[in-house]
Amino acid sequence: MRDQLSEAHAIVKVDAALIATALHFTAKADVRYYLNGICVRPAEGEGVQVLASDGHTAVALFDELGRAEREVILPIPPNVRTKLMKGGHLLHNAEGFTWITSESHEVLWVSPAPAIDFKKFPDVTEVAGPMTDYEAGLIGTFNPKLLEKISKCQPKAKYHQSRFWTRRTKDGTGVAMALLPAGYALIMPMRDADDGKPLSARVAKSLHAKPKAAEPVAAEA
Repeated sequence: MRDQLSEAHAIVKVDAALIATALHFTAKADVRYYLNGICVRPAEGEGVQVLASDGHTAVALFDELGRAEREVILPIPPNVRTKLMKGGHLLHNAEGFTWITSESHEVLWVSPAPAIDFKKFPDVTEVAGPMTDYEAGLIGTFNPKLLEKISKCQPKAKYHQSRFWTRRTKDGTGVAMALLPAGYALIMPMRDADDGKPLSARVAKSLHAKPKAAEPVAAEA
């Protein structure tokens, strides 16, 4: 087992805290089975993207120091969130093992469950679009429970203290974005499948782009 869990043989290595954040956005027993997992994919240039969605909310996070040889969708149970927060990294190997290590490389949790078999996870960054399309603040009405979900990955701020941007879609609905330390969270109508478009620029680059609107104010409760 020790040889199987060698970091040198891992095809995925990502900051465990990002996986803990993404867990807030995974689906629970959804018939779209790929949404029940967390997607880790190579980013353009270097690093990895961590993506999750339940069909109503989504998150796109970026780990510049992470690595992934290919895209995988990993089934991570919610009850390991505490270990993820204490851990250093989440790793996955070609044999199908996924495990969490501490900062001192101690193995905290191991799962033999294989990656979820699906061609490609929805492109959350494509759904988000460019930040220049967003206006500061919340536009329209969003479900408070969905706003509360975003607050869970910002423990030092309640949802009404989070900074939001919103853009209108073609059908008149809104897509709300909240910036997070390592990426962003969305409340949006989510596509069920990939539309064939190429992978968009890595999350870090889109975060560097400044929106047209002035610095957003705190959204009202």
